[in-house]
Amino acid sequence: MADLGDFSVIYPRAWIEVVVVYDDGDTVTTGMAPSMVSVTRSPHHHADTCEAEVNLGAITFGHRAITSMFLSAFMGVVDRIDGQIKTSDKRNLQFIGYVDVSRDHRSAKGPVVNLKARDMSALLREQRIIAKKDAKGVVLDPTPRYSDTVLSAIQRILQWAEIPDSVLQISDPFNLGNIKLSQAVSKREQTSYLPIKNNASAWDAIEHVAALASLLITVDLGSIVIRPPSDLFGAKNGAPQPSAYNFVFGFDGANTIEVEREKKFIRNRKGVKVVAFDPKTRRSISAVYPPDSGLEPNHIAGARHKQHAKKAANSTAVGSSAKDSAPAPPDRDIYTFGLEGISSVDQVQAIADRIYGERSRQEMEGSIVTRNWTPELFQLRNGSRISVRISQRLEQELRSFNDESRKLDFLRNRLQIGTDEARVLLRNAAREEENIPYYVRSIKHSWSPKTFATHCDFINLLVLK
Repeated sequence: MADLGDFSVIYPRAWIEVVVVYDDGDTVTTGMAPSMVSVTRSPHHHADTCEAEVNLGAITFGHRAITSMFLSAFMGVVDRIDGQIKTSDKRNLQFIGYVDVSRDHRSAKGPVVNLKARDMSALLREQRIIAKKDAKGVVLDPTPRYSDTVLSAIQRILQWAEIPDSVLQISDPFNLGNIKLSQAVSKREQTSYLPIKNNASAWDAIEHVAALASLLITVDLGSIVIRPPSDLFGAKNGAPQPSAYNFVFGFDGANTIEVEREKKFIRNRKGVKVVAFDPKTRRSISAVYPPDSGLEPNHIAGARHKQHAKKAANSTAVGSSAKDSAPAPPDRDIYTFGLEGISSVDQVQAIADRIYGERSRQEMEGSIVTRNWTPELFQLRNGSRISVRISQRLEQELRSFNDESRKLDFLRNRLQIGTDEARVLLRNAAREEENIPYYVRSIKHSWSPKTFATHCDFINLLVLK
């Protein structure tokens, strides 16, 4: 797949390959141009998905005898109208996974098959964690131990599920796999098993292991990726955040056809409280994030907040009643799921920090639609950093003035406002042009012979102390 700048006209293309397995053990591999295909890269706690529609004959006959299908989806651009993307180019491979549903539909328009698939995590999401015997009669217990590291615990589960590295391998780009699960409990409990919930799937168990180490797990094609929370939704205070892709709307060289943003204000953001229960000591421990002092009052803003705070301080000095004091902070969301067996306060605190960053209400989020298909666009995943630059007509006219006084005069006359208000707007207009990074929540690529597009949902980064 060539870069967009390599040629003046691009032709988007899609291709799928399907491995069909029949009940007698025979397999057939076939490739075809679909009549429709879409690939969605979801938030980390959901599986990536693919939906494709193809001609019935291309899937071969004998629909009733098919026992499973494996789907690979390729998307890219070519420089010739009769060109086809290369399946040998890894940059074109956008999805692999097993088909969950195959729907055979026949009408006057012709027979078609609709395929719906999930990524490779589906192999683990459908297996319940229970002890079983291998071919030699040896009992295999997939339950991780507190003596395990994150990496060895995941490997234990994969071996139990009989999933070889050639199918699903572990990727540890941040070198976090050696974190020991024993940090979550006291010394006398470090040789015991993790308490896994009844009917938990193998994937639930892997996410439980990650939660104990305050990490996140994602699947990228054929790899399970171990990631820190800051890699997905936040940034260390002051850390540089280079963008993997720059979305531009309204400027020369714009690559976006639609942008929508939604602002959510800090006063609406709840804190979190995490409660963990140790079944052996029958002791519960909890942690909150942020502390009460770090939460905004939920119904006071601007000058009213300052006046209220001053009044509260004066009232407290003369012994006034509690109703004159500052309002209580917002209620906290309480989380107790998947955290049993932890007896370390520090570990619960780390988990509270992670959940706050991941699940608390964001200040700003939005969506983008683009048709600028490039290799860089197809590399975006949940957590990828992006920049969004939006130009409006008023801002463009402001840029035509080099002198600040002329800009102020322009704003006063155009908007019929005073000088002080014009200064505030001008200062914040300059801040809007800064390349403030966002992160990708989910991204969906869609193609058909008549149209193609990419829809990207994004959220602002949170600063994690």
